[in-house]
Amino acid sequence: MGVTDANPSSKDAILDAAEARFARQGFAPTTIKQIAGDAGVNSALLYYYYADKEALYGEVVARLIRGVAGTMTQAIAGITDPVEAVRTFATQHLAMLEANPRLRKVIGRELIDHDAAHAQEAIRHMAATIFDKLQGAIAAGQRAGLFRADLDPRFTAISIVAQTTYFHLARPAVEILLAGGKPIPAATTRAFGEHVAALTLAALKPVPQGTA
Repeated sequence: MGVTDANPSSKDAILDAAEARFARQGFAPTTIKQIAGDAGVNSALLYYYYADKEALYGEVVARLIRGVAGTMTQAIAGITDPVEAVRTFATQHLAMLEANPRLRKVIGRELIDHDAAHAQEAIRHMAATIFDKLQGAIAAGQRAGLFRADLDPRFTAISIVAQTTYFHLARPAVEILLAGGKPIPAATTRAFGEHVAALTLAALKPVPQGTA
């Protein structure tokens, strides 16, 4: 196959293969040759799309983060009730992370090993989309008197994301804590999502006057 055979499906296959390799091995040990072999293309085609391995890695990271933003934006689209928006975000964010197991390793390594250097633009996109929508829902709940007004919507949004993300990123530790080191049942994952929603909404509940 020559570079003239390039097509969108080949590019998707390259990204999928690269994502799997980076998740399994990390950035440094992974080679262009390995990715090309996994994708069923020659190495020249990878260089047709990407200048080098780092550029390919950056696109893999960005694609994962953009996928999170897109999925979660769709999940709460059209929800006008702030309480339901928070509940849906908490449960669906965890479900989305569970459905994408490579996220934990690729993004975890990116944050730890590279200080999010390859994810800056994608994180800004996330901030302008789903994060903005989540904190907007929280602020709307405060204006409506549904949520306590003394909490920073930005901090609250990060707190929600942190709870569900920790469950995913720290999976080996969570499996020990909740399942004796065995895989966590799907029912437990769903229950944790509901727990995050309930805990968050309880914390957001306005404090009756005279009891603070």
